[in-house]
Amino acid sequence: MAKKRKKKARSRKGRKHVPASQLPALGEKQLREGKFSEAVKTFRQLTEANDDKRWRSFHRQAYQGRIGQLLAKGMAKEALAIYRNMVDYCQTENPSLYFSLLLKGGYAEKAVALFVDLEESLAKTAGQMVAELFAAYLLSGHEQVLRFLPDGHLLKSQFPSADMALQAYCDGNNGNVEDHLRKITFRSPYRNFRLALKGMLAFEEDRTAAEDCFAKIPATSIFRKMVIPYRSIIDYPPGKSAKLTSREQQVVQSLQGISKSTARFIEGITARQNNAVQLFTFLVGRQKFLSGHKLRDICYRLLIHAENKYVNFVRIFGELDYFQYNRMLALGGEVDGDYWEACQDWQEAFAGIPAGDDPQDNLRKALILRHCVELLEREDGAFDYEQRAEMLEKSLEYDSGDLSCWLKLLDLAAHDGRQRYYKLVNRMLAEFPNNVEVLLRGVMAAVDRGAYKKAGKLADKVLQIDPINSKAKQLLIDAHLEHGRKLARQGKFVLAVKECQAAAQDNNGNYVPGVLEICHGLILVLAGDKDAGLTLHEQGVGMADNLVSGCFQACMEARLLQYSGKLLKPFDRRLKDACKGKPEVRGLLDFAALLQRYGAKEKQAVQNLRPIVTSWLASGLKLDLDKGAYLQLCAILQQQNYFELLTKYGKKADKLWPDSPLFVFYYLCGKSRAGSKKISNRELDRLEDMLELAELQHDRKSVMLIEELLKKLLFSGKISPNGAMGNALSGFLEMFENNETMRDEMLQIMESEDFLDADFDDEKW
Repeated sequence: MAKKRKKKARSRKGRKHVPASQLPALGEKQLREGKFSEAVKTFRQLTEANDDKRWRSFHRQAYQGRIGQLLAKGMAKEALAIYRNMVDYCQTENPSLYFSLLLKGGYAEKAVALFVDLEESLAKTAGQMVAELFAAYLLSGHEQVLRFLPDGHLLKSQFPSADMALQAYCDGNNGNVEDHLRKITFRSPYRNFRLALKGMLAFEEDRTAAEDCFAKIPATSIFRKMVIPYRSIIDYPPGKSAKLTSREQQVVQSLQGISKSTARFIEGITARQNNAVQLFTFLVGRQKFLSGHKLRDICYRLLIHAENKYVNFVRIFGELDYFQYNRMLALGGEVDGDYWEACQDWQEAFAGIPAGDDPQDNLRKALILRHCVELLEREDGAFDYEQRAEMLEKSLEYDSGDLSCWLKLLDLAAHDGRQRYYKLVNRMLAEFPNNVEVLLRGVMAAVDRGAYKKAGKLADKVLQIDPINSKAKQLLIDAHLEHGRKLARQGKFVLAVKECQAAAQDNNGNYVPGVLEICHGLILVLAGDKDAGLTLHEQGVGMADNLVSGCFQACMEARLLQYSGKLLKPFDRRLKDACKGKPEVRGLLDFAALLQRYGAKEKQAVQNLRPIVTSWLASGLKLDLDKGAYLQLCAILQQQNYFELLTKYGKKADKLWPDSPLFVFYYLCGKSRAGSKKISNRELDRLEDMLELAELQHDRKSVMLIEELLKKLLFSGKISPNGAMGNALSGFLEMFENNETMRDEMLQIMESEDFLDADFDDEKW
């Protein structure tokens, strides 16, 4: 016979007295931890000591939590007893919960009788919730409750229609569902069931209609639970899901047509979607869910973000070919932001493409080369025009029909001498003989090199294709004017006048105001018709946007027509008198545009007029200009070498917009080129700070300009000897102390007049 065990004494650790001051914190902790029985006792003690509304609210939460626990265990009768205690102690009722507990506890007859007695006295919302509770109870298979309901009650009279609609839906007879649902009235306790079933019916064919039905079901309705799986699919994108019960998850899986194991697989992918290494490991460990080809393709793409898994990849799928391997490295480099290395890997991948005339392979080669150019443009400090131009030109050997590539190559060629630019334009004209954009480039190139007849023919061709092309008309007028000036300089005044007349005939009012009349008038003066010429000239000056602009145009046209010094004096004197006035914003910007326009043709002539217009331009500093106006003015002043003014405008703009790197560049560029003062260490530190800011802002233009300026300042002698940059210069010069060839070449460049415009070979230095 087994020996009886001695009973252990129960621990009384949990029954120790708790000070009243600690009871609130203890009760809240018990609620958080789901210890609702203990929380009920704690908050009962608090409410008995102090009938505070807050403690009563917590007390009610504890009771409701305990009721939920008991219902989860199927202990409805016990839950009903707890509910009665809640009503007694918390002085609050929840009719919907009470009737639910009665039905689940097996007291259906009592529940129906009580509902019929209290139906009219219940609040509208509470009454609807209880009625829907009984409706759901009946539809869930408890039809025997119908006998407890009085004849004529809506719950009883509307039940057959709702029940037959549900049965038809389960049998797949969608047409019958609609017929039965129509019989459910608006006041029926089954009306939200009708909306739910109607939305479920529309779910497969019209998600919008289904969503409209679901949205009309109140949040308090018990029938809203029917559509939770459907709303989960509508409201959440693929890979995301709401918090659902296991049963609701099964419904969602059924609607999506996936098995339980597949659903877990999808959940696993979703959980690891932001970690390539974990996702790679997860996928290769569950190969049955994906075909070998698809799995290999996905894992290959993951290698771009998880290069350390390459050994595992090779073990499972085999070695990659030369192209795929280098493509993987290149894309990985792009992800890491190492564009230079990525470019090298892409060129290795290029070498792995088979040689031959396969169009698909040739297109891949062309696209890789063009992508490499884009990577070089992203790389900070990588502004090697020649290398990018070579890549683009080579890409055109494999795919010559890409116009954007030709245009980019043309822009790069502009940095490498005009002859190469002209040859490239001619090649483009042969490749795209009827493309308006290419024809316009051809017109500009022809005007630039003095081939005015060719420019006119190309412009006419553009207008035949696009009769309202304003750019073509302006270029055609430019060609006539340039040709007229050339003929006038050669003494062929009759022909020159004809060109001016042709330009005027093509003008539709959009050309620069006054230029045609001034040029035509000055040519007539040279031809001997002084009165008519000066009259036309005066007309042109009056047509200009402002007097300063008109007088400036006259001075420039006279110089372009090679007027002698004596003949120029009246024009210059009149411009000087006009500059005694003060500019307006519009007039200042119009004049700046003229500086840019004439500076492209005759930069030296624009420089000669600088002493006359400087004071007028400087008075523009008192105007209220916006940021765009300052950027426009500074860019033009830099292009035309008006460095004293550039310093002033750049400095003022920097004060107004201190976080704009370009204004710091313009200010210090002007100061260094004007030659008045050295650049202080403080200013250089500011310039370096702006370089970092421009890099953060991905402002490539500012990065390029500031880097070039810093490079040139390092050798120019514009840096103060003290400070970090001064020390850097000293240290740099020491590198060449024992290298006579490099030292002599460097000194030769520094002594040249064009030192600040010189290009440095980064690799050599």
